[in-house]
Amino acid sequence: DPNNRITYKSDQEYAAHFLEIFRRAVADRLRTPSGTVGITMSGGLDSTSITAVAQQAVNLHDGRPHLIACSFTFDHLRECDERVYSRAMIDQLGVEVIYVPAENFWFLDNEEAYTPSLETPFITAEESITRHILSIFANQDARIWFTGHGGDNVVGGSPLIYADRLQRGDLTPLKEMTHFWRNQNFSY
Repeated sequence: DPNNRITYKSDQEYAAHFLEIFRRAVADRLRTPSGTVGITMSGGLDSTSITAVAQQAVNLHDGRPHLIACSFTFDHLRECDERVYSRAMIDQLGVEVIYVPAENFWFLDNEEAYTPSLETPFITAEESITRHILSIFANQDARIWFTGHGGDNVVGGSPLIYADRLQRGDLTPLKEMTHFWRNQNFSY
């Protein structure tokens, strides 16, 4: 509620409050009768943060539920490979990992691997890799799947939230977006 703003005296207080809410949100989603939770782990800030907080919550409850991470690998497109980052976090956190060779789902190399639906022609190879990950987690009896999707919107803002605020007559998103883009260090 923009009319009921939370105000703290320091950035540390905001961070502590965010961490409290974040831990609660992750812990609430760890409740599963199957005892297994799947996580897609890129090694980036979003999935790593979720995994670290989930592992802390699991450790508090004697290893229940069991966490399994899926991490994409790229042998040919080395610049896309994030194993060095995900492996460092997985080793640090002690989470079981299943590596998924993402290039096997690259439809430009294999026309038969990509069969777009005529009803949803804009869904790309991501659909087939998503189905593959779902089958991995289903075979492990995981009923919860954590991803880092949407994390960038928490930090950088979501166009949907900005649009809603603008529609209500709040013009501060224009200032926020201008400030954000001016502070980006893009090299062209």
